[in-house]
Amino acid sequence: MLATLVGATLALAMDRAALQTDIARRQNAEKHAFREKAAIATRIREVVANERLQIVTQPVLALSTQRIVGVEALSRFPSNPGLAPLRWFDDASRVGLALELELAAARKALQLLPQLPAPLYLAINVSAQTLLHPQLEALLHGHDLSRVVLEITEQLQAPDYPRLSEHIGALQRQGLRIALDDAGTGFASLRHLLHLSPDIIKLDLTLTRGIDAEPRRQRLALAILSFAAETDASVIVEGIETESELATLQALGARYGQGYQLAHPGPLSAHLARYPVIGDEAD
Repeated sequence: MLATLVGATLALAMDRAALQTDIARRQNAEKHAFREKAAIATRIREVVANERLQIVTQPVLALSTQRIVGVEALSRFPSNPGLAPLRWFDDASRVGLALELELAAARKALQLLPQLPAPLYLAINVSAQTLLHPQLEALLHGHDLSRVVLEITEQLQAPDYPRLSEHIGALQRQGLRIALDDAGTGFASLRHLLHLSPDIIKLDLTLTRGIDAEPRRQRLALAILSFAAETDASVIVEGIETESELATLQALGARYGQGYQLAHPGPLSAHLARYPVIGDEAD
């Protein structure tokens, strides 16, 4: 009996010790997560406050003529070049600063608009949440919206399609165009195409990669190109990296593209010096 009581007491003590250890471990993990998020927030706020991000551009070319029709503004963070740009925006979203960072990037990108000869356009990446925010509309005020494209970047999670569609329609009536990214990557992206009526559909690089050797990819790309033609939208093919991919896409009827085969991201002045500007065929 005594032995049983002693054993039970020891077991209870061990359970308490294990519980205390688990609580301490969780508290340490929470403290670490808090410190990490605080450090991320500080890093992002410093970049925004001191305008420590830079903008490079990647041209969109007319595939048949190799003429430039527009450029996509891409953010770079020279203060921490080892951290991928996408990671910065993911981190900003994680700590509730996505709007601030996206607006800072858009503000910097819009400074390039006066340097673009007409009719070239400037494409700026924004999330759906930023697209709906009044601060973005205020930022765009006074610019020639007919030469601005807002590219919705993220996979929309349970989007409020009526509200988003109404807001997009209001922007489009002012001349601004909307591009929808990631076309061809899944059912969700196709649902966005049906609900949001974009002016530009960006064929995702995961579909472009190896398209010259895979008939299934070719048929899906052809379906999206046909859908765009029926809905008066343009298609820009992303991620063209080989001559064979380029030839295949042209054979399918693709008119516009981006990718390392065409041009790497870089200074706007370098692209304007290298490529002739498109004329009457611009969308």
